Amino acid sequence: MRCQYEGETVEKAVTVSYDNQLTIECADVIRGSSATVVARYNGQVVAAAWTKTGGTAGVVIDALGEMTISSSGTAVIQASYSGYTTTKAVEIEYVSNSSSQTVINDDGSVTTETETTVVNPDGSTTTETTSTTTNEDGSYSQT
Repeated sequence: MRCQYEGETVEKAVTVSYDNQLTIECADVIRGSSATVVARYNGQVVAAAWTKTGGTAGVVIDALGEMTISSSGTAVIQASYSGYTTTKAVEIEYVSNSSSQTVINDDGSVTTETETTVVNPDGSTTTETTSTTTNEDGSYSQT
């Protein structure tokens, strides 16, 4: 904002904020068999009332925002708090099985191999294997 008075000009930064904002915090893609979502009202975490209002994914969401996932697809989740309601659409990737194995190598590094089975929206499955090696100095590599 710029103000002028008797030939002098003064500038001041003005921050405009909106009150009574309710937001849902979570990733746009949720992967797993369970997840937790968070609602914020005016920047503070609140205990909202949660519901799934649409989508094709098998998702049940409880009063604490904890989701139990049973199939892949999309889910529209809704939070209500203090008379305000907001929704968010998320992509759900249901993981039906995940296992990992950790090995301490001869050189002192640690390798963790994780195998994850994702059930796709069409019912087919994809198996992914990720290997992460952490070195003694804290550096790591992933394949």
